[in-house]
Amino acid sequence: MTTTDGKFDTFNAKHRTPREVAESFVNPPTILKRLVSKNHVVMTGPRGSGKTTLLKMLTIPGLANWTGEQAADFKKHVDFVSVFIPADRSWHGQIKELARQIEDQDTAEILGTATFTTHIFKAITKAFIDWQSDEVSADASLQKTIPKLDFGAERKIVASLAEDWELKPEAGTFFELNEALAKRLSRIGQLKNKARRRGAEVLNRDDIDFLYLPYREGIKRAYALHNAASGLPDRRWFILFDELEVAPSDIQRELLQDLRGSPEEKQIIYKLALAPYNQNFVDRDPDTDAANRNDYHHIDLTFPRKNAGHDFSVSLCKRIAASVGIDANLDELFGSSPFTFEDGDDVGNSEISVSAYSSNAPLGKVFLSLANKDKSFATYLARKKIDFERIGEMSETDLASSLRKVRNIVITRDYFTNPAKQGFVAEKLTSRSRKSYRLYAGMPSILTLTEGNPRALINLLNPLILNHKANEGARRIGYDLQAVEIEKSIRVMRSLLRAIPSHDRKAETVQSLLDKIGAGFYAGIVSSKFKEQPPLSFRVDHGQSPDVLRCIGKAVNMGALVYVPDHGSEEVISSIVKKRFRLNYLLSAYYKLPLSLDRELSLSELLEAGKGSSQGKLDV
Repeated sequence: MTTTDGKFDTFNAKHRTPREVAESFVNPPTILKRLVSKNHVVMTGPRGSGKTTLLKMLTIPGLANWTGEQAADFKKHVDFVSVFIPADRSWHGQIKELARQIEDQDTAEILGTATFTTHIFKAITKAFIDWQSDEVSADASLQKTIPKLDFGAERKIVASLAEDWELKPEAGTFFELNEALAKRLSRIGQLKNKARRRGAEVLNRDDIDFLYLPYREGIKRAYALHNAASGLPDRRWFILFDELEVAPSDIQRELLQDLRGSPEEKQIIYKLALAPYNQNFVDRDPDTDAANRNDYHHIDLTFPRKNAGHDFSVSLCKRIAASVGIDANLDELFGSSPFTFEDGDDVGNSEISVSAYSSNAPLGKVFLSLANKDKSFATYLARKKIDFERIGEMSETDLASSLRKVRNIVITRDYFTNPAKQGFVAEKLTSRSRKSYRLYAGMPSILTLTEGNPRALINLLNPLILNHKANEGARRIGYDLQAVEIEKSIRVMRSLLRAIPSHDRKAETVQSLLDKIGAGFYAGIVSSKFKEQPPLSFRVDHGQSPDVLRCIGKAVNMGALVYVPDHGSEEVISSIVKKRFRLNYLLSAYYKLPLSLDRELSLSELLEAGKGSSQGKLDV
């Protein structure tokens, strides 16, 4: 599905040029500003959270083509150039495979590191070419940072780097230097094939010293040469590493150690993008390992609490709508959601009036419906002295402490349980089969489902907005149509989870573990007596099997589970134990749960609670 101008037709920024990324870029509040700080940055987020987009926006072509809101002011303060090093899963995979296929591990490591180093050098020369482009030269705000070099200066840089990097380009141009590096990658590929058969003897040659070139010194040399030629000896360089998690662990650890760089290297700044959970961040040696806030700053692109990603989601949704000529109020376009926006363990800011809970109002009718079939909820109302016929006499404080804080639980519990029969108030509710995700439609729920994840939001909302555009004159996007697209998004996520391999056929899979977690949460919402704050998050306790811990780590990196840091914590997750998590809100909808955080339960207790729970969920 595409928009008429094609701006939102490719969901993965990896397949888009910096120009295409810039054309549809929506700046998450404060993120870009934090990313361009004079500090090393480690940026984490699951698939589709915008890591690649943000890094490409720091490239010079990305900045040159950015004309959106805030662009002009941002570019006035650009005092850096950047080198984007994309993740190539094919060569990363080759490096990992070498360790399995080559008996001599030293040989495998040498060839793997040489591949990595050559890709860095190639990214540098690609950046040099980009900096010389006409679109960059035409941007007055960037000219002060990237003056165009004459041919003599270019030839001098190429000659020096060719000597340092042991290359023989066919001409003194950045393009030919890049071509020479491409040939080197091919040569290293030949050596890998030979090493699989002959082992370490392939390194007993005099013409392969290039295999031992250090990437750090190569970066420093390129930095010094180009800055000197530009007349900007202190110009900062950002080295942008994308999808670092697919690199072998030893290379990841080297780059993380680089974050402890010496003072003279402070102008060469790393911006690393990787998945949220990474075991390489475990502190091994305080004298050598990098520490958050001391050696780098951590930017987390997940939003464990709903309000954090809301403004960005609204901006992106409006941008999608505007791309096809729709300028509408989002509440009018999508309708309102029955859920409140605040999280259960946060301070609520709902402005729902007391009258909304009266016996004649839709929300009040939901409360009465549940009270008429659920004895435990009727007991709760009696204990709180709630009389819906006299609801207008309640103070805002009493309303917040008794009705508002349980609103999401009541709505979900009533919607997914069977209605009362002949006035019978049940001691225990039974699950009701629902064939639609209509409950989760409307604003702000439909934005909440996407977790502030740009790819998830585009996948969900783009078809709805295009359909609305095709049906000109329609006042609103119907809830049923929204429910259909919600189900499609859930199917996509479930299919991705099913595709995650397990190391053992008998081992726990990511999807089976999530099903148990979902069943445990559902039991607290429906199968047990009414609770003001049923658990909707869990903390991993000691004693979990390696399979369970492995599955949780994979689910976090996929975005199926969301890490909820304790207040004040800004760490990169390096260990699963003792950490708090919740389900992704799309999966919460699948498991028939409210879109809330609420209190936590230990994982052991949660899995025990879910045994025997029957949700009657859709076969997605």
